[in-house]
Amino acid sequence: MADTLNAATMLADGSLAGTWVLANERTTVAFRSSSLWGLIKVKGRFTQVHGEGTLDGGGALAGRMVIDVASVDTGNARRDKHLRSTDFFDATTNCHITFIATDVSAGNDGRLHVNGELTIAGQSHPFSCEATISDGDETGITLTASVEIDRSQWGIHWKRIGMTNMQTGVDVKARFSRV
Repeated sequence: MADTLNAATMLADGSLAGTWVLANERTTVAFRSSSLWGLIKVKGRFTQVHGEGTLDGGGALAGRMVIDVASVDTGNARRDKHLRSTDFFDATTNCHITFIATDVSAGNDGRLHVNGELTIAGQSHPFSCEATISDGDETGITLTASVEIDRSQWGIHWKRIGMTNMQTGVDVKARFSRV
């Protein structure tokens, strides 16, 4: 991975201003959780992600990332089917996980502080995270973020006794191309 670029510098000089589209083939949304009393790690990813964003010269942001719930892939078809069921994402009714970014600011540490709204399984809540710019120029930019999500906050309560942790780690590497 390339060295982290200073977000404050890139926002201040206006080099990120413009319209951006998420490149699905160069974007990964991976998750990890533990089950069986924390002894077994479950890993997976979503293979279909799209989105777009605009950033003006003053740093005002509007954007969204949409994840196709049916594209969940843990390498276990039975588990994937269960994750798509009403016990978890209810993919028939709630086809997407969506993050709408409404505000971004650069911290003194060179990171981006992103605020917005996250919708999972039909429930929306304010959500904030930190991201880094790991690669960027006038044609494209890669943002990376790692977050912990308590899925019970979005109404996903399925849990066998001791079998599944409510905390899910999510790692995003999103490549945006300038339009």
